[in-house]
Amino acid sequence: PPYLEHALLTPIGDVQWPWHSHAPMFTDDLPDGRRQLVLFDNAVYQAAPFTAVTPVENYVSRIVAYAIDENAMTVEQLWSYDNSTVAGPMWSAIMGDADWLENGNVLAVFGLVSELGGVSNKDLGLDEQTTHIVEFDPATLTDVWHLVVSAPLEMDGEGWSCYRSQRITSIAGRVVD
Repeated sequence: PPYLEHALLTPIGDVQWPWHSHAPMFTDDLPDGRRQLVLFDNAVYQAAPFTAVTPVENYVSRIVAYAIDENAMTVEQLWSYDNSTVAGPMWSAIMGDADWLENGNVLAVFGLVSELGGVSNKDLGLDEQTTHIVEFDPATLTDVWHLVVSAPLEMDGEGWSCYRSQRITSIAGRVVD
């Protein structure tokens, strides 16, 4: 609507907008004063009004960071993590989380994954649903730590899903590495 046009951000460079975001989190401001926003994007449907829906086999979830200059009303995409160095591309149909950690890494939760790199969990010998909790370095977009929560296919269940997770640095006074 025209009355909101003053609030629109002008993209700088190649900005890929999220399709279905979860857990947006402002982090520390960048050295140049811009605000940094990190979020989880399920990438569901991937269609603007009056356009065709992207085929589901092409969906890939991601964690993305944007730099927002509130004075200049601009936005720039800083990076996008969408390809685990351990598991490959993942699509989490629902649920997801992204948290900026004190050590500079990002903790991401792909809450309900049914395929990895285009291969179904069943073809991988796993139950229908798995959860991937990944800590990655945003400077290199490489995994630092990767936990897969799954069950073997022979258990004949739906598997596991997770909505949010937190990195615990100590339990009862003991440091957790």
